[in-house]
Amino acid sequence: MKTFLYLCLLFCSMLGFAQPKYFEKNMGWSNVHEGRRIIQKSIDDYIIMGNVLSPSWKAYTMVIDNNGTTQPQIEYSVSENGNSGGYDIINTEYGYAFCGFLENEFSSSQSYLLQTNHEGGLINTLIIGSNVYANVSFSLCRTTDKGYLLAVL
Repeated sequence: MKTFLYLCLLFCSMLGFAQPKYFEKNMGWSNVHEGRRIIQKSIDDYIIMGNVLSPSWKAYTMVIDNNGTTQPQIEYSVSENGNSGGYDIINTEYGYAFCGFLENEFSSSQSYLLQTNHEGGLINTLIIGSNVYANVSFSLCRTTDKGYLLAVL
């Protein structure tokens, strides 16, 4: 019984070291924003990826640290004449890759894969799939041969 009590006390004391950190940050944006995904950039920084309506839908990324301090957001417009949005982002060896959709006329859309460097600069955009209703890539992963696998609706 003593051993069990010591183990419980040790376990409880270990939990005490990992205090949760919580903050709320109101960005005060005048445009509609929706966050889609958060990934870790470094030990103290995270990247929020989502969509912003400004004046059409675009994907955006923004860096936020553990204290809620943010760097300016970067917007990515994939479609020249319509809406585009992002759904997933992953770390890669050169920076980041994310996927989403670009809307064309008559509610048809295509999926895309966008690659950026670590600072958010655009490297490459690849439009994928037929121009049909609801062609949207919701998720992506990196394959062992350095390619990408996208889950498309």
